[in-house]
Amino acid sequence: MLIQSPESLMTDNKLIRHILELKLILLKHLETAIHEFFVLKTLFQFDPHVGENICQVRACQLISLINSLPAKKYSKEYINKRISCIKKLKGSISKILLTLNKEIIIKRYQPYSIRIEYVNKTLKEFLETNNCTCRLYEYELLLLNLYILSHYKEINNNGDVRIDYARLQNHFNCSKTTARKLIHKYQLRLADCSCKFVKQIVKLSPKLSYLSNILDKLERTDDNGRRILPLFLTTEIIIYNLLTTNVTVIVVIERKHKIKFIDNVVMCFKANPNRSDFIYCGSDVNEIINKYNEPCFFVY
Repeated sequence: MLIQSPESLMTDNKLIRHILELKLILLKHLETAIHEFFVLKTLFQFDPHVGENICQVRACQLISLINSLPAKKYSKEYINKRISCIKKLKGSISKILLTLNKEIIIKRYQPYSIRIEYVNKTLKEFLETNNCTCRLYEYELLLLNLYILSHYKEINNNGDVRIDYARLQNHFNCSKTTARKLIHKYQLRLADCSCKFVKQIVKLSPKLSYLSNILDKLERTDDNGRRILPLFLTTEIIIYNLLTTNVTVIVVIERKHKIKFIDNVVMCFKANPNRSDFIYCGSDVNEIINKYNEPCFFVY
């Protein structure tokens, strides 16, 4: 969750407070993300701004996550158990923050004899010693990444998407540098996760196995260190995955004359019985959604 290395030394109270407050806010966002995903099912809250060229992968990842999680993960009892675990962890962190100022103030310039108890502790050791750790499942970390990068994105009048760093700084009460480091780490992690997801589809699909070496050769890293894959090829792989997993695809085409809007043409597609191709199954979105009662892949 954190942007700091687990091996960072806890050298003074100011650093300890900064890290604990950061983790506390991230846990609040994780709690919200779990509630939004499993209880409210508001999937639009997980439409992140990563900055690379394969944003459509995230929709496919969400559908895959929904279809792969066992039924017990959706049970009210299990969700309450996970949220209760997060609340307990938040309580432990809040307790330490309240007592932090009552302890000996540790500063970098103080003698080693005073600092030795803290300096010998890494971030990982400090959190474990003070019961400030909790095991996160891989899907929970994915949801947190998706939610953070969605919650703090904004769209300007020109339709450009970017991160609202000012709002993030205000919510986290952190510097601009910390805000940018946080977003950068989460973007790197999500881009990496998306690349692995696409390559996993190829690995598990005999018909796509020939693309494995091609993807490896065409993969690049952008100026910000994010892993990127070729757009057209990645889209082909995603569409194939939607076909073989029998996901409904809804295509909306906006018709215009010059710049004047005319109407929207809606087409819904479903895999044929042997899942070799898509077939047209109507244009009434509500009817299709109610009929199949499952997440759809929306193309606009």
